Parts: sequence; structure tokens; C-alpha cells
Amino acid sequence: MKKTLYILTLLLLFTNISFAQQNEINIKATLNTNTNSLNVQQEIIYYNNSKETLNHIFLHNWANSFKDRKTPLSKRFIEDFRKDLYFAKEEDRGSSEIKNISINYNNIIYKELESRKDIVQLFLENAIKPNESITINITYIIKIPNAKYTGYGFYKNGYCLLYTSPSPRDVEESSMPSSA
Repeated sequence: MKKTLYILTLLLLFTNISFAQQNEINIKATLNTNTNSLNVQQEIIYYNNSKETLNHIFLHNWANSFKDRKTPLSKRFIEDFRKDLYFAKEEDRGSSEIKNISINYNNIIYKELESRKDIVQLFLENAIKPNESITINITYIIKIPNAKYTGYGFYKNGYCLLYTSPSPRDVEESSMPSSA
């Protein structure tokens, strides 16, 4: 019995140690039904769960996947012989307009990747070491796309919103443009 209790205690101890912190996302948004847009203030508590010190972070900016014909989503639809997004009217396309990004309440430099308009690169003033966290605050406006493309967006009588807010993302070096 004592041996079982000892093993159980060790398992619980190692289980608690092995779980990494999860990123936290808090959003305050106002929906404008006349323009199918969201005005958003978002806070992300980002944990560096990697073994590397990070000098930049990437955010997936879902709304920009619908921005124009050059996005990876639009190109993927064409590969599947779907032309609806490629030839979409401006009012049916989605996009986002980032007004401000700050880290730990200090404004930072960021850029939308040239070849990946749905990815935003944040340049960190202070590197994040493994197991450290930062607070990212973003203010932006999302133009909600028509739901007919993916099932997410605006319908005639409502909204189905998923993946609307920028979220941390690992971006493979091989998928990065050489200038980034």
C-alpha cells in the first residue's frame, strides 16, 4: 500500500510539472450589424512553451484570409475548383484593420507578411525566454465575410463566428518568405 501511494504521488507530481501553461485570450467586441463588422479589443497572455528564446511571435489573422485573391485561402479554393471567393464582391469579403498592438502595454512594431496576408509578425523589444509570458493587447476592426465560403461569417438572419480573432501560431520556416 505504501509503495502504491509513493508511485501515485510521483505520477501526480510529474503530471503537474509536465503540463505547460496555455495561452489565454480575452475579447471585448461590439457588433455592427449595418456594416457586418466587429470592433474588438483583445488581450492575449502568451506563454513561451518552447525551448527557444523568442524574438518575434506570429498571429494568425483569420479575417484577412478573405481579403483578396492572393491569400492562401483563396488560392486553395481555386485548387479545389471553387471560384466563389476568387470572384467575390467586396461586400462579401472579410478583412481586418489592426489599429494598435502593444506588448506589456508598450506599442510594438508589427507587419502583415507580404505573401501571407493572414499572418501578422510581432517584433518583440525584449525576447521571451522559455516558460516566460507576455501580455499582448490588440485593437482592430473585423469586416465579417459572407458565410457562404466556409460556413463562418454573416448570414441573412445572423452570424456564425469562429476563428475571428488573431491567435498565436507557429509558422514553419519553410512557409516563411525569404525577406521575413
